[in-house]
Amino acid sequence: MERPDLHEDSSILADKLHHTLHSKILTLPDHVQIFPAHKNKEYFINEDKNNVRYITITDIKENKLFKI
Repeated sequence: MERPDLHEDSSILADKLHHTLHSKILTLPDHVQIFPAHKNKEYFINEDKNNVRYITITDIKENKLFKI
């Protein structure tokens, strides 16, 4: 997912980000794990056996991690 604040067409990219979140990511099965692509791991509330942090689709839906 892109950061829409890093581009000139931020409004268009924000719409694309919203569409991706709702039509692609949140439609995945609830058990699907999502791993961070950058160092910002504060939203990734679970850890696997190798101490790799992740969240699940359920975490996003139940904890309202994003304005959805």
